[in-house]
Amino acid sequence: MPPPHPSRQDHGHPARHCLRDLPVTEVRAAAPLAVTVGLHLWRRDALLSVLGGIAVHVLMTSALFG
Repeated sequence: MPPPHPSRQDHGHPARHCLRDLPVTEVRAAAPLAVTVGLHLWRRDALLSVLGGIAVHVLMTSALFG
């Protein structure tokens, strides 16, 4: 089997690239992530999970920094 094309090499899961610089020790970053993961584990619905995480992020941003 030939080696994979350099542009097709596995560089890890896309979520890892999105989360690598996330300051998870800060509440403003950890809370939306926790809601997203919790909703996904509870309902197994990606759309609900993402929308729930976005809603928490927007609410926290407008309440804390608005």
